Amino acid sequence: MLEGSPAQVRSQFGTQICRLELDSAADAVRAGRELLPARLGLEADGFTIEGLSVSFTAAGGADDLAAALAALREADIPVTSATLSAPSLDDVFLELAFADAAPTKGEH
Repeated sequence: MLEGSPAQVRSQFGTQICRLELDSAADAVRAGRELLPARLGLEADGFTIEGLSVSFTAAGGADDLAAALAALREADIPVTSATLSAPSLDDVFLELAFADAAPTKGEH
């Protein structure tokens, strides 16, 4: 059983998600495939590009967001919106549900 406020429960599971909204789809592709992976030391497949937005798991939290914004500023790519959010309660539920369903050592 979990205890605590929704914010406390969410903070115990998963990592934060960074979502950046840019001015153009071309900028989003360039940011998600080249600039941000290089700056953050992550693989390009860890970035999701959807239209004008780029999102990624920000294990470093606010530090990752700040690094991403600095990389985009240096590349003269305007950012229209930047958010850093904790996993949703749905994400927490799914993580717990699948963790309980995973076989333990010795199970087949």
